[in-house]
Amino acid sequence: MSYCNEPLSSSYPFSNTLTWDDSSKCNDCFTLNKTASVSTVSALDTMSFIIEICATNQDSGFVYVDEILPANFNLIGSIPWYFVAPPIGCDTVVVSGYFSTPGSCDDNFNTVRIRYSGFDSLNVYFGPDTLIDSACVTVGVACVDTNTIIFLNNDSSHNYLSTYSNATIYVEGLFTVDVDLELINCIVFMAAGSQIIISSSISFNVDDSTQILGCDSMWQGILMEPGATIQVLNGSKIKDANKAIQIDDECEVYLRNAEFYNNITGVYSAPNLGNVYNLGAFLVTGTTFSFTGSFLPNYIGQPSHGVSPYAGIDLTDVVVSIGESGSDPNHFLNMNFGIKGFRSSMEVANCEFQNIYSVAGYSTKLMGTAIVSVGDVTLGLPGNLSVLPISSNSNTIFKCERGVYASYSDLVVSNCKITDVNTGVECTGNILMRRAMVVENIITARKYGIRFYDNAGAMT
Repeated sequence: MSYCNEPLSSSYPFSNTLTWDDSSKCNDCFTLNKTASVSTVSALDTMSFIIEICATNQDSGFVYVDEILPANFNLIGSIPWYFVAPPIGCDTVVVSGYFSTPGSCDDNFNTVRIRYSGFDSLNVYFGPDTLIDSACVTVGVACVDTNTIIFLNNDSSHNYLSTYSNATIYVEGLFTVDVDLELINCIVFMAAGSQIIISSSISFNVDDSTQILGCDSMWQGILMEPGATIQVLNGSKIKDANKAIQIDDECEVYLRNAEFYNNITGVYSAPNLGNVYNLGAFLVTGTTFSFTGSFLPNYIGQPSHGVSPYAGIDLTDVVVSIGESGSDPNHFLNMNFGIKGFRSSMEVANCEFQNIYSVAGYSTKLMGTAIVSVGDVTLGLPGNLSVLPISSNSNTIFKCERGVYASYSDLVVSNCKITDVNTGVECTGNILMRRAMVVENIITARKYGIRFYDNAGAMT
């Protein structure tokens, strides 16, 4: 205000204090806030989003809640589709779950939308009013934290230390052990479909309760090149692999007091066109091959398989002894085959087999057999199997569909206890001077104790 271009001013003192009577004349006064319980989380780890809805209204308000979750977020529980906000104050909705795959914060936005439809503060009806808020988190690889040592995809052990103790390691993809590597009391997480290759003449030692296991999916396993050496010792475990160890010519394998869990096959040799692998060593004592109830999800391209392991040991074209009398026994539990040999010569001693049953997902004949030896009639290459008892004089084979099966294979089963089976020992196709002997055993079977058939030309 001015008069003749001269400013005029006036003031009036106001001495009263404004106070709020904790009431509101509003009907549609809401605020929305969404936060994440953490800024960074590993895939498969549980976290929460917190939705806070606040109101300043005359009465409680009914709002619709639309939660827009990322595609890779797996909800635990349920989300309410509506929410009754207090007249004045705030309340929260907690949404919990886990992310199945890693990704940046930008890839993992979690958006909430609330909608209110009613009368505004002037008592005029209006259509739906919407508030939106979002939060995001960075999702890291499962099994990886700031202390994890990462073996990079397509990398080799010559770029790392020769020995790791008490370390957590993550193998990102294909990793080659091209200089000797020792792991002592380590945890090694394997990425989906990853693989370890041991180069020729190189040793990979897994010792002192080291665990090699799948992170969030199964992995391929350890592939040995000719002349490679592996030791799995003293409570160390290999889990969740398609073929935990695949051997080749002149390899050395030492499995002492080791554990193989939830692998499709524990130890495997591929067919060698009937040429026998010349193994440098094959020592298996005090080792358990078992299944604990479920597999991790398959990796992309993994061969189909049944609902439990195919075999503890599946060998073709080898000459081996499995187990040693006087040493700690081996155990084969809860799988389709315990030990399976084709065109191979095997002595099995001091081994226990329990709960070997045929399972869904495999079409192989002879399923549910503890020990199998089959020769190759076409190539004229017979098998050879000798089964000796467990040192403790307890059951060698217990609760299995079939104890021992041999076809076109020399067979000796001696001094074993085979109990609670459908068939104890079955032998067929032992033609052309093959030999089969079952002596001084105790067999308790529901169908056949000893079943021999179609063995014309065999020696007795």
